[in-house]
Amino acid sequence: MSTFATVTLGLILIRYCFELWLDALNAAHVRNHAAEVPEAFREIMDQETYKKSVQYTLSKARLGTASDTYSTALLCILLFSGWLAELFGLIAEISGQTHWGLALTLWSIILMMSLLSLPFSWYSQFRLEERFNFNNSTQRTWWTDQAKAIVLSLTIGVPLLALILWLVEASG
Repeated sequence: MSTFATVTLGLILIRYCFELWLDALNAAHVRNHAAEVPEAFREIMDQETYKKSVQYTLSKARLGTASDTYSTALLCILLFSGWLAELFGLIAEISGQTHWGLALTLWSIILMMSLLSLPFSWYSQFRLEERFNFNNSTQRTWWTDQAKAIVLSLTIGVPLLALILWLVEASG
């Protein structure tokens, strides 16, 4: 493994461990203060609502840890499998090695990471939030929003990425 790859992997793992540590600190703080409603909230929140809030926060933290683990593993696979070079080669064949081709490559990577993280987003919205009666969305609305986000990222994000890449190259 090259020095660059080793440093990259090290930075990814440091970020991952730091996030786990922060999540653990937050969860410990929530657990340590779960017995009674904080004084600042006593006038607006009863004990039952606070207890529900604590349970939701801890459940959301566990899901976040699973999601972070999955995303970090996925990022490592993506970066170190050689798949990125193949993707760039494929898009370069189609669009040439232009700013547009590189922008499409970057968009494809972002899209793939987003699509692969959809199960966690869906679970958070339709299982976790429903369990605590926080969900006001329908499946149809959620899926429509996901599709809109993809279309917007393609129509706005790709041209913006191409412009940024062109500006970087033009600035020397």
